[in-house]
Amino acid sequence: MARSVQLFLLGATSGVATQAGPVGGGVRVLEALRETLPAGALTSVYAASHYQVEHSSQGRRVGLPVACLQGASPGRIIELSEWEYTRFSSEFEAVSTAWLLRESRPGDWVICNDISEGPAFAVLARAGLKLVCLFHILVVEFFCRMYLGGWLPARRLVQGFAVWDRLWGGRASPQLLRLVFAKEAEAVRHAHSLIVPSAGLGRSLLEIYGQQWADKLCVLPWSLAASPPAGQQPTGAKPGGEQVWLTLSRISWEKGLDVLLEALASLGPQALRVLICGEAAYMGGAAYLRKLRRQAARLPFPVEFPGYLTGERKRALLERADLFLSTSHYEAYGLTIEEALAAGVPVISLDHHGARQHAARINLVPGRKRRDRVRNLAAVLRGLRVRPPKPLPLRAASPLGTRLLALLEARSLPVANRRRPTYTEREDFVSRYAGKHRCEHSDPR
Repeated sequence: MARSVQLFLLGATSGVATQAGPVGGGVRVLEALRETLPAGALTSVYAASHYQVEHSSQGRRVGLPVACLQGASPGRIIELSEWEYTRFSSEFEAVSTAWLLRESRPGDWVICNDISEGPAFAVLARAGLKLVCLFHILVVEFFCRMYLGGWLPARRLVQGFAVWDRLWGGRASPQLLRLVFAKEAEAVRHAHSLIVPSAGLGRSLLEIYGQQWADKLCVLPWSLAASPPAGQQPTGAKPGGEQVWLTLSRISWEKGLDVLLEALASLGPQALRVLICGEAAYMGGAAYLRKLRRQAARLPFPVEFPGYLTGERKRALLERADLFLSTSHYEAYGLTIEEALAAGVPVISLDHHGARQHAARINLVPGRKRRDRVRNLAAVLRGLRVRPPKPLPLRAASPLGTRLLALLEARSLPVANRRRPTYTEREDFVSRYAGKHRCEHSDPR
């Protein structure tokens, strides 16, 4: 990539490091990119309580002020409700777009690690920027499956919302619904490249938004974990006869941990210890954790909640585990499945995009409806008589930033010779757009 081209890496929630809290796999991917993209051309942008800039071996990091975080710690992000998160997303959209209009030049790359929390894609595309959208989730597919039970096709809802929006000029559309049904569609239309981590997610994207976007679509597995060399792999021998079964995720309702506990209730008393690792995060996480503790108390074997794990604690528990369980209702890739496979732990997973990505190495449990998932998972768990065989080792991939950069260079397209927005135009955008969302924008000069 030419030296004069700048890389802007946008991640609204990346002000909280994955070592500090359960911000999710998307931030882990962003951290991997920040470590491996060329630091001299890289600026990472995130939401903060006040404007801040720091320089390091990983390039420049800029925190942009978002009103709903003022006076709060960065960890406040994972405590927001659905409506608070909608406001947060709208405010970061406004300030990040305004900042990029001033700091960037036509032909620069903007790598968007978030979609709902991303910038105004149409505005930046008109300014001549190349937008690269990383899809950790299809928001509309997730919404339809988790909130509407999958009873209406996502494609039909997107089309219906677009008609409604045109008829009313956006005046009658709540901002939450616009983030679900309009923002992702805007990203698909205006992005230079659409990056998905699994083929299944790519197929869903084209089914929802149309095959005409296939030339923009690229499958790039995150591949952040790899098995250690043969001589350094754990032997798998465990003291005593007790089995240790492990889950590893944030505690939130879409992770399906209640399905796991309901399936475990069909097992009788046995030498088994279940570790549900993670902390409550995002919408309704704390209430969901209380529900899980009540379910766990009724089981005839111990279920422990060790909290959020990183570093050596995580590695030690993975080495100790006999089985890893992934019960998410929705995953685009499955970073924790990859971690378990790299540690040589057998995996049983409910069916989702991320599980299918690793289907040759894991035991995949089918079922779309909740009752089918509980019944099928319970049947598989009851059928376990011995520890499943260790999976085949995972090969190390080249660094994620190197792979992404090579992909973008191969797909590099000429950008129209568009002039840079003037200061007056930028201020007009701030007054019209940021003001609309009641965002207390402060010009970070």
